[in-house]
Amino acid sequence: MHRFIESIDRFELATGTSLVIWLTPEGREELSVENAYEISSECGCANISWESSKVGGEQHIQIAPGGSEDQRILEYYLENPESAIDDIISKNEMLEEEEEAERAA
Repeated sequence: MHRFIESIDRFELATGTSLVIWLTPEGREELSVENAYEISSECGCANISWESSKVGGEQHIQIAPGGSEDQRILEYYLENPESAIDDIISKNEMLEEEEEAERAA
């Protein structure tokens, strides 16, 4: 398990499987995530969501290339929840760049 992950809760819902990935204090700080992030199925696509402690508000990443790839990617994230960490880091960097650009304008 990744050093940022404290525990993982798995839920079987009518809409599909959902994982809540609880982070260590170090993980929460590094990822700017309140407590945990969630991987779930939204319209058959992988959806990563979390509450940002830095940018503020709920953040989402939906990975939906389309076609038969959607289910394969969703299954990958559900089987490898630590793989979402890099996606969260990338999204946070993008949000920070957008904030800096707005301040500079």
